[in-house]
Formats: sequence, structure tokens, C-alpha cells
Amino acid sequence: MSRIAVIGAGPLGRSAVAELAGQGHDVIVATRNEVKLPNACWQRADVESGHGLDKLRAEAIVVCYGPRYSINAWRRAWPTAIDNLISTAQSGGSKLVLTGNLYAYAPGRMPMRATDPLQPATPLGEVRAEVSRRLFAAHDHGRVQAVEVRGSDYFGADAPNAYLGKGVLTPVLKGKAANIIGNADAVHTWTAVTDFGRLLARGATDEAMAGRAWHVPSAPAISIRELVSQAMRIAGFDGQPRFRAVPPAMLKAMGWFISPMRAIATMTHQLTQPYVMDDSDTRDLLGETHTDLDATLRAIVDAPWSRPA
Repeated sequence: MSRIAVIGAGPLGRSAVAELAGQGHDVIVATRNEVKLPNACWQRADVESGHGLDKLRAEAIVVCYGPRYSINAWRRAWPTAIDNLISTAQSGGSKLVLTGNLYAYAPGRMPMRATDPLQPATPLGEVRAEVSRRLFAAHDHGRVQAVEVRGSDYFGADAPNAYLGKGVLTPVLKGKAANIIGNADAVHTWTAVTDFGRLLARGATDEAMAGRAWHVPSAPAISIRELVSQAMRIAGFDGQPRFRAVPPAMLKAMGWFISPMRAIATMTHQLTQPYVMDDSDTRDLLGETHTDLDATLRAIVDAPWSRPA
């Protein structure tokens, strides 16, 4: 049994905590504000200010932290956060496992592989690329053992605020049209929260994963239309889902007043073009696989938020 700290208590943090606790590890969940999760103890820590990190002692630190979804917030917070995390892991002799995404890959180069060079074309992608470079530079210089676990847009019963959450699935399951960004028929890789958490947990304990990025095994790429239609079938509804695509011009206009929308407007290529992740390294080298898509959708359909009274 190992002592492992998980920073963050969002959907991915909760999934990683549940997986690690289920394996019998002593789990700490570290956040700025107190949270209570089953089979984990809480410790106050702030990765941006560094407060509390000096008291975080664990064999591995799993980072499920994310600043506010804003270009300026990411530029301001992420460099300081990753430097604080590297210093904390180095001083405590902890392995550092970072939750990543696909933003830093070159747009249009499909499928995206974990060994692809980082060639970002957006502000958020540039930030994530810099974070990854700092992480693995620290690994290469012997300061820490580092792992990055990258997934595509995640979804699941414990992620009501994800893109494929209350904003899309709930209205459709109530017989209404859903507002979406992009092309409803563009194929896209979707990553189950449970699969993300499982690979993060493995990253904390498997020495073979150190020194590189890994992609979370995910179901074959599928369009929003196909995925939502499948959810409707599981829920017992006939017919086809109805969507209203938000015009790009409207996104840009909203970005003048809402900083998260400004960030989203820079990333629309992910939802207007094929966005496909290759996870073959993780399958071939680690023997991992994805949760059956129907099982993930069944859990969502059964979640109270998906079909509120």
C-alpha cells in the first residue's frame, strides 16, 4: 500500500481517488477548500500560491488541478503551478502524475498520438505545451519521476458539467433541442471519466509509465449525433436528436464579455473537424482498454441530472 496525494476534487480527481482507494492505497485529497470523499483524508493545499504544498508528503502526487477556463488565467496560473508542483515532488521524493489533454497537438494531424511533437496553434495549447515541456525537462534532469496522462473531452455520470453533460444530453433526453458548438457529424474521441481516473491511478504506481505521456484508452471516435442517438436509444426514446449549432460569430461576440467563451472560441476546430486520438501505445504496452460505451451512457442516463423531474 502506498500513500498517494490527489490534487483536485473535480470529476477526474474523484475518479482517481476512488480507483486508488479501491486498490487499498492511503489517499490524500488536496484542495484549497475542504472536501469530503469516501476513503480519503483531506489536506489544504494551493498549487498556485504554494501554500500547504510543503506539508504534502506522498510517494506519488496525482495532479487533477485546473485553473479557471480563460486564456489569461491559464497563462498566469499554469507556469507557477507546474513549477510549484515540480519543486514539491522533488523535495518529497514523490512521483508526479499530471492530468493532460490534447490541446498542444497540431490541428488537423489525425489521429493524435502520444509520441507526436507538441505543435500548438492556440493560446491554450501553447500553455499546455509549456507545462508538458517543463514537466519532462524536470524528469530528464533527474529532479522528479514524471508521467502525463492525456485524454480527450471527458464524459460520465459524475461529470454533469462536461460538454456532454447537462448542456447537451439533458435537453435531448427531455425531448428538446440542444445547443452545440461545431458540427454534429464530425467524428470525435470521447474519454470516459472512469477510464481517465483508472490510468491516472496506474500512473502513480507503475514505474513503467514514467518519463512519457500516455493516452487514456477511449471508445472509437463517434460524432455527437451518433453518441446522443445511442444515449436516446438506451433511455428508451425513438427518433433523432435535435441540435442548434451556435454560430462562430456569436461565440466570438460572447467572448468580448465572457472570458471562458473567448477561450472556447479559439478551440472550435476540435468540434468542427475530425478530432481523433490514437491510444494504441497504452493498449499495446500497458494492456489497458476502455469501458464499453453503452455502459458509460447507461450510467449517464441513470444519473439524476440527465433527466431531472
